[in-house]
Amino acid sequence: MKIERVIAAERARVDYERLSEARRELTKRIGMGRQSKVSHQRMGELFGEQALKMKNKWGKLGITFFDADNQIERQSALREAASLKAAWNSLN
Repeated sequence: MKIERVIAAERARVDYERLSEARRELTKRIGMGRQSKVSHQRMGELFGEQALKMKNKWGKLGITFFDADNQIERQSALREAASLKAAWNSLN
């Protein structure tokens, strides 16, 4: 029983660290101008109840949000991400 609790606690810690790292990376990419679109679903995964607050904050910065379940919107976001990445790489 104790081992199971330790394993569950470790799994929760690792999951929290991964989530925190993903939040930091997304925030960094947005801050650097390397990303301008985020899916509603990803915002929910990363920020949970804080997603709406973050959407409002980032929306004021020009970040747009799309439905990842919509194939056309997702392809548009992927094309834009590729062009931003290419532009970023050409600067470095």
